[in-house]
Amino acid sequence: MRQPGSLGRQLAFSMVTVTVSMVLLTLVGFYMTYWLVLKLAPSLLGPEDSLIPNGADIAVIVVMSALGLVIASRVAFRMAVRIVEPVTAVAHAARLVAGGDLSARVTIGRTSSGEMTVLVDDFNAMAGRLERMASDAVAWNAQIAHELEPPSATAEWDGDRLECWACVQDPQGTRDTLAEALGIDKANIKVTPTWLGGAFGRKSKPDFVVEAALIAREIGKPVKVTWTREDDIRHGYYHSVSAQYCEAGLDEKGKCTAWLHRTVFPPISSTFDNSVTEPSDGEMSMGATDMPFAMPNLQIESGNARSHLRIGWLRSVANVTLLRCKASRRSWRMQLGATRRTICSS
Repeated sequence: MRQPGSLGRQLAFSMVTVTVSMVLLTLVGFYMTYWLVLKLAPSLLGPEDSLIPNGADIAVIVVMSALGLVIASRVAFRMAVRIVEPVTAVAHAARLVAGGDLSARVTIGRTSSGEMTVLVDDFNAMAGRLERMASDAVAWNAQIAHELEPPSATAEWDGDRLECWACVQDPQGTRDTLAEALGIDKANIKVTPTWLGGAFGRKSKPDFVVEAALIAREIGKPVKVTWTREDDIRHGYYHSVSAQYCEAGLDEKGKCTAWLHRTVFPPISSTFDNSVTEPSDGEMSMGATDMPFAMPNLQIESGNARSHLRIGWLRSVANVTLLRCKASRRSWRMQLGATRRTICSS
């Protein structure tokens, strides 16, 4: 559906305007010129019944046509710029986006046509989505443990017994999980761990082994399940998101005499019980309560946070959530010139 001020109408209006302008200018110019000649120098005109223009007539025609052409060209050029400028801006922004600058956006004036406005709005929306997707991908990839080899397991079901070969870090825990998932005694399950191929905590969760076992029991034949890299990323475990606030009190010599640390993050225990919302003493000892300095005034606070994703031990176990504040403690000596200074907040 065409909108008021659409590109088609704008082009048609521009062409009509240029044509009408030339015709009107030529006619008005002719009449004005001949009127002046009749008043001031009628002898320059030829006989009234002559159809062949004389030199004066030709001069008037040439001058008026040239003047009309100049003015019409100027009008056409301005209208062309008005039409083409948004397209040029979109093309320039598209090149920037193609070159990796996903923050590029297009801005046009209020007089642009309806189609150009829609084009620019759609381009900006597309660039915004690309920028968000790229940002999400960076955060997503940073949160998932990328083991060198994707999860893989082979399962064989024989009556009421199950045997699995899998790259797991915790074969005993894997057997317990399989027994619960299949509803059989764990004495009837044998788990043989293979080379991990890199694990970093991810392969302590045997979800891929359970998948192979369920399929093997269903079809009654040995089954090998290997996740693709896309499966691994999409169904991975994540570091726990966290918020940290640290504040230090310094004396006149720059010595730290007080330390306040507030931390909130979904605990690792929520992986096994989603009702758990407060970190354990063990988690708090990985960067919060394990203060390595003799601090006269120390206060450590934690809050409740519910997890909405699967949290796993990834590379640095639970230490990751408090790692930044541990680094801040090592650098507090550099914070001089104030009796109280915020060291870390996120």
